Amino acid sequence: MPSSSLCIGECPGCTRDGSSTTTLEKDYIPALLEFAILDFNLVQSIYKEELQEMSRWWRSLDLVCDDLHFIRDRLVENYLWAAGFSFLPEFGKCRTAITKMNCL
Repeated sequence: MPSSSLCIGECPGCTRDGSSTTTLEKDYIPALLEFAILDFNLVQSIYKEELQEMSRWWRSLDLVCDDLHFIRDRLVENYLWAAGFSFLPEFGKCRTAITKMNCL
């Protein structure tokens, strides 16, 4: 079995030359992988709905400022910044408030 190319540097499952001492097949739990995929899809859909709501809010404000377009039109960047530190699904109102505050 070839060694994993994901192992870089020193980690508990790596040898000095970078080859892995464990294999992915041995540690593979199908039910856990399925749960992780479902969780990822759920959280992704929550983020997508929040971003769609933020986009509607931003368009409804109709703030057109030609002089500050490089500052103001960064809705997605501001949302991702807020999602970076309040990433749990239950903090949607926090992400929304921070995004609105940063955009204005």
